Amino acid sequence: MSIRQEACDYHVYIKGTMVSTLWTHPSTLHVSVVQSFGLPNAQNKIVTNDHVIHMTYGTRDDSLVYVWAQPRPTTPPLTVGERVGGACAVS
Repeated sequence: MSIRQEACDYHVYIKGTMVSTLWTHPSTLHVSVVQSFGLPNAQNKIVTNDHVIHMTYGTRDDSLVYVWAQPRPTTPPLTVGERVGGACAVS
């Protein structure tokens, strides 16, 4: 069995499972991967292995989840003062 190199470029291995990195073509996996990845938060995201995993539960089949991953941001998010452009003064 052979695979094309282009197909491998859009996938990453997370905890032994190959996951798509394209949100337009998510990986269809069995719901048991939630046990290995961990439970998602309220936005159906899981942070693991330097990736943010986005998960959507199947609507037609309860035993399937649609999963895609993106690299975890390396810089912390900006604080309110940094977004405004400096320190804030309350008068």
